[in-house]
Amino acid sequence: MAGNTGGQGISRWPETERPRERLLTEGPQALTNAQLLAILLRVGRHGSSAVQVGMDILDRLGDIAGLAQCGIEELCAIPGVGEAKAAQVKAALELGKRALAAPLTKGTKVTSSRDLFSRHSGCARIPCSRCRDLLLHQSWHDGGYGRCPT
Repeated sequence: MAGNTGGQGISRWPETERPRERLLTEGPQALTNAQLLAILLRVGRHGSSAVQVGMDILDRLGDIAGLAQCGIEELCAIPGVGEAKAAQVKAALELGKRALAAPLTKGTKVTSSRDLFSRHSGCARIPCSRCRDLLLHQSWHDGGYGRCPT
């Protein structure tokens, strides 16, 4: 992204620097948060690319955590973000939350605590197959735990 964040439309950038094209060739993990937001926003505002608007959003709200916590009105107060863009971003965040909250399905391979942590973002719940109670409930946020009585 060598210098291509400002006034030039992304369509004029070299293909190797465009967020959507990079996502398709390198995967989403290769993009910055601002670049991922730019894909959702689709277009910027007069004089600023979608990547710049994404950077402005993150600067104003304090990165992804602030974006996840803000309301539609606060998001719409950022130049270049209207109700449609705000709704798209909030919908994408909600889908991410729901994906993380989805229970492990039968056959999900868990080989380490890292697998559990990355799947459940700080909270692991492992059901006991015999009694259907929780075998382990560990919350890294408060240190609480529980064990199956059998």
